Amino acid sequence: SLISGEDTAIVIRAHQLGFACRYEPQLMIYHRLPASRTSLDYLLRLYEGIGRGQASMRPLLDAKARNPLLALLIAVKDGGRWLLRSLRGPSPALREERGVLADDFHRLYQAQVWGRFVQGLREPFR
Repeated sequence: SLISGEDTAIVIRAHQLGFACRYEPQLMIYHRLPASRTSLDYLLRLYEGIGRGQASMRPLLDAKARNPLLALLIAVKDGGRWLLRSLRGPSPALREERGVLADDFHRLYQAQVWGRFVQGLREPFR
């Protein structure tokens, strides 16, 4: 199972401990990927994992997410967002920006929101 966000969690914790953190736009990291990691199926699983990672880290960033009831409401909100955007499809702005790839970008975003929803339902009970 793919889940992401460990690097973000480290930065959040370091900042909470008083370490200086910054964004460095000139920093470039090259990452070689096998062709199997460029397929839409892989990317959909990856984006769902990113969403799960976001939901897992939410309590570090948002005090409301530390309250179990509010955390569930946040998850339900993500579920509603997923449902509405599933029914609506890609926005006109996304279609204009991404052209023929709009449907794929929409599916990736939806996978991420789905991951946040599913993990968000689990988090209050951990």
